[in-house]
Amino acid sequence: MRLLFLSLALMAVILRLNAQNVTITPTGVTPSFNYPRLTYDAILALSGPMEGDLAYDLTFKCLRVYNGSKWVCTLSNASDISPNITSIASAGGNGYDIGHSIAVDNAGNVYITGQFEGTGAAKL
Repeated sequence: MRLLFLSLALMAVILRLNAQNVTITPTGVTPSFNYPRLTYDAILALSGPMEGDLAYDLTFKCLRVYNGSKWVCTLSNASDISPNITSIASAGGNGYDIGHSIAVDNAGNVYITGQFEGTGAAKL
């Protein structure tokens, strides 16, 4: 009986072990996802960018997002929690905007919750 119990316990442990789907190499961990790393001129030369596209700017050392009309530089320093050039989007208030949470559903819809100060609720 004791042997049966130990055998079942050992099988449970073995079945619970899972291999990782990564490979550690000198250049990083695979599979990985990296944003395109381009110079500022190369980012500006991209043909047909779509709103929400991202690229890492090697010239100004920041992650850029295309807001539909221009490439906006977001955070350039991990310890700096405020955007260094301009905000990507605004809720429309004439005061501060604070984002609380971002979620994406299975259909790819993005939901952002937060608050803003001042007037401008008609823009929401």
